[in-house]
Formats: sequence, C-alpha cells, structure tokens
Amino acid sequence: MYAWDHVEDEDGQVKGHKWLTPDLVKVECLIATPSSAVRLAEPVAVVVGELDLPDRFTRRGEIPRDEVETYAAKLRETGLVDEVEARYGELKTALRRLRAGPL
Repeated sequence: MYAWDHVEDEDGQVKGHKWLTPDLVKVECLIATPSSAVRLAEPVAVVVGELDLPDRFTRRGEIPRDEVETYAAKLRETGLVDEVEARYGELKTALRRLRAGPL
C-alpha cells in the first residue's frame, strides 16, 4: 500500500524499510550492521543473510511503550518521521482511546 525508508545514523549503519500492508499493518525491517549501536529485542527474524546474524548483536528486553513514545517524539521534533507514519501513529492512538471507552 505504502512504503518508506528511514536512515537512523549519519554513517549509514542503521536504516529501516517500513511499509503498510493493504490491511493497515505496519511492517518494519531493520537494516543494521553488528558494529552499530543497535540492540535487538524479540521477536527477531532474519530476512536475508546468515541465520545466526542476530547473535552478533547486543540483545535487550522488551521495549516499554514510554520508551518508544519518547523515541518517536524525538524523531518528530527533528522532522524525521514520514507523514504517513505520523498519521498511522495518530490512528493507533485514537483507536486505543476509543477501545478504552468513555472516561
């Protein structure tokens, strides 16, 4: 449906390819080198390359929602969020609010 790329660092060791499926599922594909500062959280799947590649990265636990929100806010402040991705985030927030019911 829609795809975009994100370059995380200046030396190009961390990039992302993201897309929305026709069912509005956001898929994120990390493209990173083991020498980058990336820490992997589960679930991890190797799409291309050696199957033991994730073992060369530092692992971390589940990423708390507040940490994700802080990171996303930083990206928004610096203008590094694709407009469709920003609107997708707003849609998720609105749906969560509606699912929670009246205040």
